[in-house]
Amino acid sequence: VVGMVVDAAIGKRTLSEYLREKIWQPVGMADDAQWLVDGTGIELSLGGLNVTLRDLAKFGQLFLQKGEWNGTQIIPATWVETSIKPDAPHLMPGRDNPLSDKIWGFKYLWWTPVIPFGGDYFASGLFNQHIYINPRKKLVIAKTTANHHYTQAPEQWKEHYIDLFQTIARSID
Repeated sequence: VVGMVVDAAIGKRTLSEYLREKIWQPVGMADDAQWLVDGTGIELSLGGLNVTLRDLAKFGQLFLQKGEWNGTQIIPATWVETSIKPDAPHLMPGRDNPLSDKIWGFKYLWWTPVIPFGGDYFASGLFNQHIYINPRKKLVIAKTTANHHYTQAPEQWKEHYIDLFQTIARSID
């Protein structure tokens, strides 16, 4: 539904065209992003965005820099701040949150760890694709994979990788 609202707001451009104009070109992404489409050719805005590892890392860096790239504000800093902070009780992180079936906090496609470290947050995609961002350490980790066992225990895999990323972040002086 959000994709349809955005489509209506941006006119005759596709989501891909809008992304290219507003983010990909200003940041200087190396490759075009591709969105999966439904049977009618409409891009699936809820997911299915295919991006190279380098561009995934650049996108993470853009968020780490609060939407700024080479002195130009590409994404409003307030949007970045708002998008990474869950604000509804059922979206807050925690193992003992009776309002949620997830241990992760969530807002605008960004997740927050159960035990945060350095203000960290992450994006998580199918088959364990991740962008991990730790503002305190000024760290971005982008990871792609083809873990076809992902669907057997997706939350455990996510927890495993976030533990790994946090361990890396803690090791940085």
